[in-house]
Amino acid sequence: GEMHYAQCIAGMAFTNALLGITHSLAHKTGAAFTTGHVPHGCANAMYLPHTIECNAHDARAHKRYAEVADYLGLGGNTEDEKVQNLINRSESSKVNS
Repeated sequence: GEMHYAQCIAGMAFTNALLGITHSLAHKTGAAFTTGHVPHGCANAMYLPHTIECNAHDARAHKRYAEVADYLGLGGNTEDEKVQNLINRSESSKVNS
């Protein structure tokens, strides 16, 4: 039941925001392997740290990623450190999940 609620909330969010490259790549990855399957959530987790790193080259995105890191309490003294901490946390999440 909780998964259904989560999917509904995600669907509502999708109608209010555009999905990014992480999601697009994850769809393609899940469909590309005919001999097996990469679950969509796992594919998203694989691409997320790389997407953050790429998008952070844009000054506005960099600032917003630093704000996300602050919100999550990831530490860091500069925006660069905060963004790197967010990337590191994203990478460790895919291993520990």
